[in-house]
Amino acid sequence: ITGPADPEEATTRPVVTWDYADDEGDPQAAFRAKVYTEEQYTAGGFGVETSVPYTQTDWVTGTAQQWNVPRDLPDGNYRVYVQVRQVWAGIGEHRSEWAFYDWTQDVPGPLAPTITATANVVTNWIQIDLTPDVANDPAVETYNVEYSDDAGVTWDIVRGGWQILAGVNGEATLYDYEAPINKARWYRALPYMTLNTVKVSGDMSDIAMVTAYANDFWLKDPLAPALNMKISVYGDSPKQTRSQGVFKPLVADGYTANTVVVNGPQYGIEGDIAFVFVGPDEVSGWYGFNNIYTPGRTLLLQYPTGEQHYIQLGPEISQDWDILGQNTHYRKAKVAYYEVTRPDDPNSPTS
Repeated sequence: ITGPADPEEATTRPVVTWDYADDEGDPQAAFRAKVYTEEQYTAGGFGVETSVPYTQTDWVTGTAQQWNVPRDLPDGNYRVYVQVRQVWAGIGEHRSEWAFYDWTQDVPGPLAPTITATANVVTNWIQIDLTPDVANDPAVETYNVEYSDDAGVTWDIVRGGWQILAGVNGEATLYDYEAPINKARWYRALPYMTLNTVKVSGDMSDIAMVTAYANDFWLKDPLAPALNMKISVYGDSPKQTRSQGVFKPLVADGYTANTVVVNGPQYGIEGDIAFVFVGPDEVSGWYGFNNIYTPGRTLLLQYPTGEQHYIQLGPEISQDWDILGQNTHYRKAKVAYYEVTRPDDPNSPTS
C-alpha cells in the first residue's frame, strides 16, 4: 500500500493506493478495503475479518489500484487494510493476504486566534474575547474555550464555551461566571472550521491569564447568572451595620465558627449558613436571596481566598428579623448546606 500521504494534510477523504504484481501475470479481479481508527485497531480482540471498521467497501470488481475513502476522517491516526483477489476460469477465486498501512490525518484548520480575558469587578465575571488571525483564512466557524485553575496542568471547558459560533468577522465573546476570586485562571481557545462534513481544529491560541479581585463572598447560580449576588462578611452582632449583604459560614449553632466539617454520605463540606442582611438595602438583598434560594438547587459559594464549592442548600432552619433604627433593618435566615459536584454543561460533551 502506497498511500495516503503520511501525514495527510490535504483532504478529509484521502485516496488509498497500492501496487499489484503477480508472478504468473494474472490480473487483479477485485479488491476490498477497511479503515480503522487507532483506538479500534489497538483494542483487545481486534481482527480485520471480525471487527467493525470506521468505514469500508465491499468487493469492487476491476483492476483499479486506488480507492477513495467515502467517509470524512477527523484528524487522528488510522490504518487501512486492503485485500485483492484473482479469478481463475473453471477453478474459482484466489484471495491475497490482507495488507495494511498506517497514516495520520492532520488537515490544517484555522490559524491561532488572539484571546483576551478581562475581569469585571462589579459583576464578578470574566469576559473572554476571541479575535481570529488577521487573514482569517481559512475562516473560523466555531471555538472551544478552556480554562485551568492549576497553571495549565489540567484543562476543562468553560461553561458555555463548547463550539461557540463565530461572528461574521470570526470574532466571539464568552462570559465565565464561575472563575474563582483572587486566584489566577488561565484561558485558551481552539478554532474550528468545517471541511466536508467534519470539524477540523486549527492552532491553539496563546494563554490569557486573569484574576478576578474582590473582598467579598459570592453566591452564584451556575445555570442562571442573573441571580448571582455578593454577600459580604458580617460580624456576630446585628448592630454592626457596615455591610448590607452579609454571610457567615457556621458549624452547628456556633455564630463565630468559620470552619467546615467533613463527614456524612457526601464526604464533603457541610454545615449551616446564616445569611444576614442589614441596612437600608436590606430588603433588596433579602429578595435577591429568596430568588436564588431553593432547597436542592446547586449553587456556587465563592470565598475571597480563592476557595469555592458547589453546594446545595437544605430547608430553612430558622428566620429572624428586626428594626434596629431608622432605615436600618435586620433579617437573618439560617439554612443547612452540603457540597456537591459541579453541574453539567448540557452543551458540552466533556462535561
